[in-house]
Amino acid sequence: MVLGSIHIDTALALVVLLPLMGAIMNGLFGRFFSRRVVNFFAIGSVLVSFLLTIGLFLSLRSAPGEGVHTISTTLFTWIHIGSLHIPASFQMDQLSAVMTLIVTGVGFLIHVYSTGYMSDDPSYSRYFCYLNLFMFSMLILVLGGNLAVLFVGWEGVGLCSYLLIGFWFSDEAKAAAGQKAFVTNRVGDLGFLIGMLMLLQMTQGSLDFDAIENSIGLKQQDTLNFVTLMLFVGAMGKSAQIPLYIWLPDAMAGPTPVSALIHAATMVTAGVYMVARLSFMFAVTPLTLAVIAIVGGLTAIFAASIALTQRDIKKVLAYSTVSQLGFMFLALGVGAFSTAIFHLTTHAFFKACLFLGAGAVIHALHGEQDGFKMGGLKKHLPVTRWTFLLATLAIAGLPPLAGFFSKDEILWNALSHHHVQGYPMLQQVALILGMVAALFTAFYMMRLYLLIFHGSYRGDDHALEHLHKPSNGMKFALIILGVLSLCGGFMGIPHGDLNIFAAWLAPMFSETTSLFKRTHPHSVEYALMAVSTGVALVGVGIAYISYKDGVGNLPKSLGQRLPGVHALLLQAYKVDALLDLLIKRPFRGFARFCHRVIDAILIDGVIVTGTARVVAGFGAVFRRIQTGDVQHYALLIVLGMTTLLYLAFI
Repeated sequence: MVLGSIHIDTALALVVLLPLMGAIMNGLFGRFFSRRVVNFFAIGSVLVSFLLTIGLFLSLRSAPGEGVHTISTTLFTWIHIGSLHIPASFQMDQLSAVMTLIVTGVGFLIHVYSTGYMSDDPSYSRYFCYLNLFMFSMLILVLGGNLAVLFVGWEGVGLCSYLLIGFWFSDEAKAAAGQKAFVTNRVGDLGFLIGMLMLLQMTQGSLDFDAIENSIGLKQQDTLNFVTLMLFVGAMGKSAQIPLYIWLPDAMAGPTPVSALIHAATMVTAGVYMVARLSFMFAVTPLTLAVIAIVGGLTAIFAASIALTQRDIKKVLAYSTVSQLGFMFLALGVGAFSTAIFHLTTHAFFKACLFLGAGAVIHALHGEQDGFKMGGLKKHLPVTRWTFLLATLAIAGLPPLAGFFSKDEILWNALSHHHVQGYPMLQQVALILGMVAALFTAFYMMRLYLLIFHGSYRGDDHALEHLHKPSNGMKFALIILGVLSLCGGFMGIPHGDLNIFAAWLAPMFSETTSLFKRTHPHSVEYALMAVSTGVALVGVGIAYISYKDGVGNLPKSLGQRLPGVHALLLQAYKVDALLDLLIKRPFRGFARFCHRVIDAILIDGVIVTGTARVVAGFGAVFRRIQTGDVQHYALLIVLGMTTLLYLAFI
C-alpha cells in the first residue's frame, strides 16, 4: 500500500524518526543556525510527522472489514539470543493511531507556541532539541510493536522530562525538580521492569503483544495479579498516581510549554496508554482492576483538594493534571478502557490550552505566577481570556464542551460498568470519589480563571505597564486548542452511531467485553448526566460568588475558621515534609555513615591505606638486607641452601 508517493511502511517509520532528525540537527548544529533554521527543523519535522499520521489514520479507516487493523514495519532485529527474539518494530492500530494523532497534533501546536514563548532564551536551539527528542521518545512508546520497544520510549520520556524540567539548570531549585522527577520515575520503572521480565518468562522469549495475550490462559491467577500490579506500579510513576505523584507538581520548574507537553500530550498519559494497550491482561485480573480504580479515585479527590488553595497558577494546573489522570485510571479500573482513552484525548485539548494560556499570562507579566498578584487581565489579553475560559468550562464538565462528554462517561461507567468477578461495593465508592473530585475541579478551575482575569489588578504596576502581548504563534495554538476544547467531545456522544470514538476503538477491546456487565439501564445515565452537570454548576457558582471581585471573602472566612485545614491543603498535606523525614533524612544519614565509616575508615583506612602500610613495613624490613655487598649476598645464599638441606634431610 502506498501513502501518496511514500510506501506506508516507510511513512510509519518516518513518523517516529523525523522528530529525531530535528533533535539531531538542532542538537549538533543549532548554535550555528538562525532562529528560522532552528524552527524549520524543529517544527517542520513534527508537522510532517503529524501529516503522515493523518494519512496513516485515513488508511486504517479505509481498510476493508471489521476488527483490528494494523500497519506495521520492522527496522531491524534488535535482540536475538537463543529463543529470545525482539525486533525493533513499530505498529499502528486503532488505539495507537489515536495516541499518535494526539502526540503529533498537540505537540506541533506546542512547538509553534514555543517560538514566541522562548524567543528571548539564549538556549533556544537546545530547548527545541530536547522538545523534538521528547516527541521521538513518546512516539516510540505509543508505536512500539512490542513491550520492549515500548519500554525504550518509556525510559526515553523519563530522560527528556529530566532534561526539560531542569532546562534552566543554573537555578538549583529547577535542577532539583528535574532530579526529583527522574528518581521518582525510576521507582515506578523498577516495578514495570519486574513485570516485563516476568512476561518474558511467561512467553518463553517474546514480548510481542500477541504472544503475551496467548500466554495468559496458561498462567495462574496469582501470577497474573502480580505481573499486572507490577506494571501498574510503573504506570503510577509515569502517570503520577498516589504515592508516586510527587514529581509532577515540581515539574512546573521547566518552561511552561514543556509543562503543557508533559501534562497534555506525552509523558503522563503513558501509564494510561500502557494499561489500555495490555487491557486483555488487566481485564482478567479483577483484583488489579479494583486497585487501579481505588488508586485512581483517591488520586482524583486528593489532588483536587490540594488545588483548592494553591496560589501558583501552574501548581493549580499541575494538581489538576494529577486529578484528571486519576479519573482516567478510575475508568480503566472499572473496565471502561475506551472511555479512559476518550478522556485522555479531551484532556489533551483543554489541558494544553490551559497550560499555554497560563504561559501567556506568565509571559505577559514577566514571569509572575502568583494568582493573587493578578486580576483584571481580560481586557489586556482577550484571546488568552476566551480560550482559557473555554478550557476551564470544559474541564469543569459543563455541556456541551469536551470535558462534559468524557467525564460523564467515566462517572456513568463507574456506576454501571462492573466486572463479572469484581467487588460489589467498588462502583459506589468509585462514583462518590468521582463526584466529589468533579465538584472540587469545577470550583478550583473557575477560581483560577477569576483570579487571573476578573476583579482589579493586584500585582506590580510596572509589569502591567510593560505587558508582553502573546505572539501570533502563541495565539494560533491557543485558538486551535480552544476550539478543540469546545467541540472535541462531540466525537463521543453517548450511545448509537454518534459515538464515533467508541466505535473506532471497539475492535481493540472487543475481547474484554464479555468480562464486564451493565448493572443499570441507559436511562439512568441521563439522570446521572443531569446530576454531574448540577455538581459542576455548584462548583462554578461557589467560585464565581467568592472570587468574581477579587481574592474573595468566603475563602478568607473559611481560612480563618479552619486555619489548620487551610494550611494543610496549602502545603499539599505536607507530603514532601513527610518524605523528607521518612526517606531523605534516613538515606542522608546512611550515606554519611557509608562515607565516614565504611569508606573513610574501612576502605581507605583498613583496606587501602592498611594494605599499603603492611607492604611498606615488609619493605622496610627487607630493605635492610639490600646492602649492595656481594659477599653478604653470597653468605645469605649459603645460609639459605644450608637451611634447605637441613630441612630436606632432617
